[in-house]
Amino acid sequence: MAKPASPPTAQRSDWLVSPRHDLLFYSGLSFVSAVVVLALGRVVDPLKLFVWFNLVLTVGHYAPTWMRALLDREEFKTHRTSIILFPLVFLAMVWVTRAQPEVLALVIYLWDRFHAVMQNYGFLRLYDARAGNSEASAGGPRRTGRTEQLLLFSSALALMSFNMGLLAPFLNLLVSASLPLSVTPTLVWGLRAVTCGFALFALVRYVLEQLRARREGTFSTGKQAFVVLLFAGHALMNATTNVFLLSAHEKLYHSVQYVVLVWHYNRRRAATRASELTAPMRVVFGARHPLFYLLAIALFVVVVAGLFEWGGFSLGSGGEGFAFTRLGSAVALTHYYFDSFLWRVRREQVRVNL
Repeated sequence: MAKPASPPTAQRSDWLVSPRHDLLFYSGLSFVSAVVVLALGRVVDPLKLFVWFNLVLTVGHYAPTWMRALLDREEFKTHRTSIILFPLVFLAMVWVTRAQPEVLALVIYLWDRFHAVMQNYGFLRLYDARAGNSEASAGGPRRTGRTEQLLLFSSALALMSFNMGLLAPFLNLLVSASLPLSVTPTLVWGLRAVTCGFALFALVRYVLEQLRARREGTFSTGKQAFVVLLFAGHALMNATTNVFLLSAHEKLYHSVQYVVLVWHYNRRRAATRASELTAPMRVVFGARHPLFYLLAIALFVVVVAGLFEWGGFSLGSGGEGFAFTRLGSAVALTHYYFDSFLWRVRREQVRVNL
C-alpha cells in the first residue's frame, strides 16, 4: 500500500520550493547573476558596482542572521553566551590587529571563501533530504558529503587558479601577510595542476554516486540543476578577470539565495511555531508578503551604513578600505560565526522548517 504513494512524494521532494522558484532564486541564481553582472559591468564602473553590492547585498544579508540570533527565543536561549560574547571578541580582534590590516584581511578572505562554499554545500544537503534519503536527513551520508565538499572546494580553487583576477589578489594577500611564499610561474602552474586533479577526481566520484542514487531512488533533479548551474555561472564569470566584477557576482547570488531561504524558513516557523518567536519577528515573518522583511533588511543597511559614515568611511571615497574597515570586519566575522551554528543543516529544527 505504501508503494503507490511513494512516487508523488519523491516528485515533490525534487525541489525545495518549486522548479520555477528554485531555478530563479536558488539553483539558477549563479548563472543569472553572472549574466546580470557582466552586463552591468559594461555600463557601470566595476569598482562602484562592487562597493554598492557590498553595501546593499552583503550587509543586507547579514540582517536575517542578527534577527534570528537575537529575536528567536529558542536560538538565543541555546546560544546565549556565543551570541553575546563573540561580537565583542571580534571587535577586540579587529582592534588588536589594527596595525596589521593584512592579517585581518587574510582571515576574512579565507573565512568568507569557506562560508560561501559551505552555503552551497548546505543546499546540496537540503536537496538530498528532500529526495527522501533518510541518511541525508541526519546530516548526509558521510561518503557523499565528503565527495560534495571536495568537489565544491576543489572546483572553486581550480576556477580561481585559472583566473588571474582572483589568483593574483590572493597570492598578493599571502605575500603581504609575510608568509614564506615565492610567486613564480612554476607555483602557479603547480597550483593549477593540483586543483584540477582534485576537481576531476571529485567530479568522477560525484557522478558515480549520483548514478548509484538514481538506482536507489534518491536521485534529485533539483540538486543536479543546482550543481550544473552553479558551475555554469562561475565558468561564465571567467570571461572577465576584473576582480570587482568577479566579487560582485558572488555577492549577488550568495546574498539573494540566503535572504530568500531565510524568508521561507521563518515564514514557516511563524505559521507553525510562532510561540518561539518574539513579537517583532512574528510581525516581520507573519505577513503574507515579505514587505516588512525587506524593510527590516533596509533598516539594517541604513544603520550599518550610518555607522560606516560615522566611523570615517565615505561612499564617495571610491571604496578604498571598504571591505576591511574595523566595523565592517567585525560585522562580517560575526555573520560567519553565527551562521556556523544557526543554519547547520544537520540540525533537525533547520531541516524541518526548510
